[in-house]
Amino acid sequence: MILRFVLLNPLFVLFSSLLYFHLPVGILDLKQIASVSRFELLNCGYNTNAAVATVDDVIAQHAGELAIAVSTLRTSMTSDENQLAGNFDEELVQCSLEILKVAGGMKRDLTSCEARTRGVFREMSKRLELYRERYALIQGTSNSESGAPPFAVPDSLSSTDVAFIVARAACGEEHEGQDQEIIATLARFLPGQKGGGPGHTTALFPKATEAVTRLAHTCHVFVFDVCSAVPRRALRDLPSLPIWRKDASTQDALSYGILPQQYITTVGEHMLALVQAIEPFASDEEALELADAVMEGSKDVALPSWREFASAIGSTDACSEETVVGLMNVRSLKAYVTNADVGGGADSAEQLEEEEEEEGADLSATALFTNKWLDVIGLAVTGYLLERTLRVPHLSQRGCEHFFADYSYLINVFEALGIAGHPHPILLHFAKLFSMPVEELTFSADERSAMGRAIGASERRIGLMRGVESA
Repeated sequence: MILRFVLLNPLFVLFSSLLYFHLPVGILDLKQIASVSRFELLNCGYNTNAAVATVDDVIAQHAGELAIAVSTLRTSMTSDENQLAGNFDEELVQCSLEILKVAGGMKRDLTSCEARTRGVFREMSKRLELYRERYALIQGTSNSESGAPPFAVPDSLSSTDVAFIVARAACGEEHEGQDQEIIATLARFLPGQKGGGPGHTTALFPKATEAVTRLAHTCHVFVFDVCSAVPRRALRDLPSLPIWRKDASTQDALSYGILPQQYITTVGEHMLALVQAIEPFASDEEALELADAVMEGSKDVALPSWREFASAIGSTDACSEETVVGLMNVRSLKAYVTNADVGGGADSAEQLEEEEEEEGADLSATALFTNKWLDVIGLAVTGYLLERTLRVPHLSQRGCEHFFADYSYLINVFEALGIAGHPHPILLHFAKLFSMPVEELTFSADERSAMGRAIGASERRIGLMRGVESA
């Protein structure tokens, strides 16, 4: 199995290259310890802003190079969606999650670097206060001719005293109050200190932090592309299926009912298979800790599917970014759609919050991480299915029955997965619309807001597909 994976899967070679480029991240902590120690010894707090900016630029550049490597890997892997979906297996998912560890390791090392640097700055600030007093007394003794309090210059100086005197001579500017300025500069980077304080502390490495966030997003997109390739291929040709225009026949009446079609069973089986694909990776505590640390913002990778859905709705209100985010957000939809006639889903935002709290309390860290990705992929699959649905030009009554069977199957899959917020309210709402006889089709969206008007436009689009001009 391992030999097959190495020989047949190009991801292995590219991933190995990525790990090679990532090696400096693993020793970042050792490098920063040495560099901070040199700064502490040679500069003693002087030129702090320049030193911090230099380190910030170096780390940001390194994170940017890693993001480019991941993006190149993603482009290579996703250039042929058919091949990616056809070769999909658990190893692909687990290797893509290994890449997410790269961002997690970078964030961990950056956090460690920041913590140590702040600790060094705190000690240097204290020493500067002490050395400033000693230096002033020494200068006062050496320059005083009369009237000055006696002060004996020590026979010997410690290495730190010497370092401070040398650094002051080499790096300082001869003007009154310069030492106090250096102390104030150090204090800006220290929480709870003068010049800083909770919520006001100057960020140590803002460029690096932003670069690591971008790296994490790039890794999110890569994992998402791997995990969503099969559903996207299965749903791609949905609008052109002839079954939507087909009318009922005598043979249909003699059948045992309408079964879910292959495209939707492929999607459902894939969602269920993702559990077994993700959990082995998440069972490793170290891998889980690193990957889970950079999961913030992972839902953003599902937004393109919902932008496509908003575009298919065809209304101006639907295409604003605020509305797109609102359409994807389960909590924001409860005031606009009701699903009392269709099973599944939380009935209120409060119940959804209770579900999430119960999920957090009852599930292990492995299951929680798995559910985070199932939530992301589930949102994207839902948005893409809704978009593909609205692209169907005409829908017969028999086609509606097929859609209802397909939607009901996917709803059951989401209920079986037990992810908070799934099935999505709009998925349930569309299923309800497909279940209604055409003469009883009614639209219920509250159109007093942009969100309501967008949902109302999607209802009218389904009505047009079914031959209802207006409602």
